[in-house]
Amino acid sequence: MDAFVLLPPDAREAIDLLIDTRAQVGVPPSNIYIFARLNADSPMAGHVKLQELAQACGQLKFPKKITLRKLRTYIATVSQVWLFVKFCEILCSSESVQCAVISGMV
Repeated sequence: MDAFVLLPPDAREAIDLLIDTRAQVGVPPSNIYIFARLNADSPMAGHVKLQELAQACGQLKFPKKITLRKLRTYIATVSQVWLFVKFCEILCSSESVQCAVISGMV
């Protein structure tokens, strides 16, 4: 299956670097994945690695609750809140009436 992706030039350069240095770091030529595992023909399994890290951290009370879905949700929520706060700062800098309304929301 082919998938076409639009990438900015700097991202394309970074991916080209990954592809060009594969053999030097131990990725077999038969591995077709961009984000490849060393000495394997399968892709990285991010959810498995996240669980391994969560299990290795002895301070977590419920390491099984650390999942990629929850991590993505958390990152999206934090990003939205951060953008909203920045928007409010820009809007409030104009000394408008909306500033008082928005300040009550933040």
